[in-house]
Amino acid sequence: MTSRPDLLSLTTDDLTVLGNRGLVKRAQRELTTDLTATWTVHDDGGLVCEWSDAITCTLPAQSSGSSQNTIGSCTCPATTLCRHLIRTILAYQKQFADAEKTQQAEASVSSQSQAVEATTSAPTPIDSAVPATVSESAPVDSSETVSASVASQRAWNPGSITDEAIATTFTKRQLSRIKTQWSGGQVVEVMTGAKPTARLHTVAHTVRFLVPDDIRYTYCDCADESPCSHVPLAIWAFRQLPSGQASGIIVQDSDDQDEVTPVELLDSLETMLVQLVEFGLAGLSEGTLIQLRQVEDTLRQAQLIWLADGVADVVLQCDRYRTQDARFCPHTLVRLIGELCIRSDALRHYTGVIPRLFIQGSAGDRPTTLGASRLIGLGCGVDPHPTSVTLNAYLQDADTGTVMVMSQEIATPNTSDNLPPVFWKLAQKSAFKQTSFATLGQGQLLLKSGKRAPNLQLKLGRSPAAVNPQTYRWEKLRPPLLVESFSELHHHLDLLPPAALRSRRATETLHILAVDRVEDVTFSVIDQAVLATLYDTQGQSAQLYFPYSDRAQPGTEALLTHLTHSTPQFVAGTVTLANQTLRIQPISLIFDQEGQRVMLQPWIHAPSIQRLPTVESNVESEPISANAPPLSVLHPIQDYLQEVEEAIAQTLLLGATRSEMRLWQSLAARGKDLGFTLVLDPIQQLADHLQNRQQTLDWTAKPVAELLLTLMVVVQV
Repeated sequence: MTSRPDLLSLTTDDLTVLGNRGLVKRAQRELTTDLTATWTVHDDGGLVCEWSDAITCTLPAQSSGSSQNTIGSCTCPATTLCRHLIRTILAYQKQFADAEKTQQAEASVSSQSQAVEATTSAPTPIDSAVPATVSESAPVDSSETVSASVASQRAWNPGSITDEAIATTFTKRQLSRIKTQWSGGQVVEVMTGAKPTARLHTVAHTVRFLVPDDIRYTYCDCADESPCSHVPLAIWAFRQLPSGQASGIIVQDSDDQDEVTPVELLDSLETMLVQLVEFGLAGLSEGTLIQLRQVEDTLRQAQLIWLADGVADVVLQCDRYRTQDARFCPHTLVRLIGELCIRSDALRHYTGVIPRLFIQGSAGDRPTTLGASRLIGLGCGVDPHPTSVTLNAYLQDADTGTVMVMSQEIATPNTSDNLPPVFWKLAQKSAFKQTSFATLGQGQLLLKSGKRAPNLQLKLGRSPAAVNPQTYRWEKLRPPLLVESFSELHHHLDLLPPAALRSRRATETLHILAVDRVEDVTFSVIDQAVLATLYDTQGQSAQLYFPYSDRAQPGTEALLTHLTHSTPQFVAGTVTLANQTLRIQPISLIFDQEGQRVMLQPWIHAPSIQRLPTVESNVESEPISANAPPLSVLHPIQDYLQEVEEAIAQTLLLGATRSEMRLWQSLAARGKDLGFTLVLDPIQQLADHLQNRQQTLDWTAKPVAELLLTLMVVVQV
């Protein structure tokens, strides 16, 4: 049978991406029946398969020029990739694999007969080769799964796809519109490999190329038919990747106008921040808050979305302080002001290394109204603060793949008479109507309408909504949320700039890892965390890290028990790079127990509520010890930076005018002993300026406030 490299390169995972898991499973089941197929091979390599159930599938060698169903056509009513086309591709792979085995067997027999002939020197009649027939009929047996080794594993660059192939797939009108979109400016993150990926940050979509040099086999998480209009944008971005480089961020500048840094607007922002630090929250006036809100509106109108959101968060903390809200946290305010200074400095001294889109946001980052949607629950996490706890229930839109979060911050003052509540009890609080966060995280949300903020926070309002159970078929979730190759995720995170210079979307680093096996499960007394090593199907590793908390003890013990005795199929959580090692802090794990999938949410798992089925084991589990050495002994550098941040927070409350000289002199002396240089210089200048307060008649606190802003930046770096 004629070789079709494009069809042989498709794995079952690729077919699942192009269709869905249900279609692939059904096609595989049908191949185990008594169906027979008759193959016809055209001169150009096109294939026609006539099935015994009166279905005919055609797999052309090249694109037909239509953007719909370019992989092939079927006589069934389906207009997209159907199970008949999938079973035809699987049957072709099986037939080709069997033909190769037959040729290898014949070659082996031939070599053996030649060896015998040479030994005996006796002539042996040789049968003439039978030419391959154009049409053959044979029963199809798919009991033997096509090996993944059929797929080509060589790394390639989609920039090699020609303009002729693009022109064959898209009409002139479509290409004209796409070129206009490209010339309008794009930011694209590209990664080569066996399955190259392009993340189009400007339009918030991801394109994946499944077959080398073939534009037909592409997947995009948009709602359009594949190949969609985002594919040419991805190809053109790949062409700009420097030779020999496996990944990078491509910035296509706009042809219409150059970006102009709004210096006056940034000046007004920094003036307000200096004024806030100079007089402190104790001297905060209503007029200052009004001016901050005006700056926020001006920033938003100038499409500096992430700076506007940062100012809104600063105003929120100031309001909480003035109203004596228990959720106020001065450390949070310090980090917010530091982030605003970092983004402002990056725009003032823009070099192009980090795209403006990451630093300031874009016009596309705006509130969005949602229609009827089905959102899949990904688990509920907890973000503890000194005075509050934020519950985060993550969900993915089943149609668009957008990941959103519903959050609620709850004040939890810690006093000797009132201990903070455990996390699982907080998770029983209502997320909306009578639905708790715990239920929302493990179900699927059906809503009629809602609103999504630029940072992907979901607000339901009064629209009808309900939560139903889900079966946890997370292999159907859309990438890039779902990660099957740890190495690709590693490359992606390695390209991202620091948190203060990238998107402020709440789900930016949330991913789901498909796990093949788990090793080295342990509870580290030093780290006070559950640690484990996760592996994908390619043998790449990632570290699971779940920190211990008394308020999440039931979930920590359940996590340790189940990881010790079973392997999760999926792990969802925030992923970071720690010493060039992937580290995921889980919010949920999916286990298969007795043929049924169950979810463990370790942050909010309760001792009696949401209990997973018991895991039988003859190994006695030891209680978790919480007697770790003090962090100040283990991490003196981190401890010193925390002291500096604490001093900044205290000064921010009272104002730079009332700052204590001895506090900063002590920090300067200790920083010198530890060998600090970058953070030590502003601390020493600050201490010297405060020392001159009583000797200088025209002394002002403005230089102190400016030095404090510098320190807010340094402690985050």
